[in-house]
Amino acid sequence: MSRKTIPPFKKSLTTAATSDALESTALVHLEKGRYRDAVASYKALLKTERRPQWIAGLAYAYSGRAQGLAAKGMLQEAIGLWRSRAELCGTPLWDGPYVGWLIADARVAEVLDHLAARRAATSAPDGRRLDEQLATLEAQLAPTLLAADPAILARLPADSLLQQHRPLALAALSAYSSKDAAALETALAGISFRSPYRDLRTVLKAMVLYETDQDAARAAIERLPLDSPFESLAAPLRTLLVAGPERLQRWARLNSAQQTMALDLMGCPQAVAPLLQSLVGLAGSTALLAPPALFDLVLRHAHELPSTLATVLGNGWHPGQLAGGVTVRASSATPLRPTRSALRRWR
Repeated sequence: MSRKTIPPFKKSLTTAATSDALESTALVHLEKGRYRDAVASYKALLKTERRPQWIAGLAYAYSGRAQGLAAKGMLQEAIGLWRSRAELCGTPLWDGPYVGWLIADARVAEVLDHLAARRAATSAPDGRRLDEQLATLEAQLAPTLLAADPAILARLPADSLLQQHRPLALAALSAYSSKDAAALETALAGISFRSPYRDLRTVLKAMVLYETDQDAARAAIERLPLDSPFESLAAPLRTLLVAGPERLQRWARLNSAQQTMALDLMGCPQAVAPLLQSLVGLAGSTALLAPPALFDLVLRHAHELPSTLATVLGNGWHPGQLAGGVTVRASSATPLRPTRSALRRWR
């Protein structure tokens, strides 16, 4: 008995139906944020045909998966996936968060190599666009190079604005820490709008404004993009300028150096930090803490606090104020600013 052969058109219909089903599955994975499964689905689809929408879907899935891993601190894995994305989907390798991940993973040398290649290419026909990319890349490197060792700095050409404006940026940070207003103004005046350190100028000016005019400080810091390379320095100030209970929750999400800077900006002693951590769970409340709860909280932290602070706390506390009622300043004319040690830890 001879075997029946399946007509070619039936086989094509079966393949098409399978592809449609797999594509629907891939889309569901994307919508649900199941990026690893979406990657597997799109890779299977692309083995049958390289449709543009499938390539775009794979690129999106790779991006979501890589960013999820980076958020968990798995930078090497995120970098590897981003490279796979570029190889398989034809997307630009150096766009997006890739540079930031390399810098965070202490692979600054790779970024400097790419910077040198970009610099050499600025004489190409599309040199203007490359020049814009070069400026963006230098801005991303700026915070790291403030604390870079001489071997890294030696790799920068003498005419690089990263090299030329670095002393001005360091002088501005030093002047701010030492409360030298004249020196700060001089240093900031030398940092032009084309400088890789221009966002540092914006942050420091906003911090100065915070001491006398919080509305002006808020307007100034809001001009800084959230994806600025200097956002980690701006985050403490953004936190303090938030109103209501959200302020305390934001403070809790800052890292240790940023929390130190936030407390310094308010003029609060570092001994307040454990107390604030204890209050995080109460930040959703809009009412004053009940006296028994407040007394118990102060009693548990009394050994960490200055004696005068416990008295102020005993008069009532609004969790959303984030130490607004316990600020201790040297004097109203000379408010404390982030200390040199706090800025050093940030850098």
